[in-house]
Amino acid sequence: MNCYVCSLNGATSASVAICTHCGVAMCQKHLQEAGEYSAGGMKYSCPHNPAKVTAK
Repeated sequence: MNCYVCSLNGATSASVAICTHCGVAMCQKHLQEAGEYSAGGMKYSCPHNPAKVTAK
């Protein structure tokens, strides 16, 4: 399985985890970014929500 975020950017990276909020596969780099993500000090979402990407 490949990283969802990398595939949006035209790259291919092997996934190492699945997001518990939206279910996308993530590589090590994007897993770390997701762990650091917070909105208003709370972790209630993720930085790569597929609904946000498809709504553009």
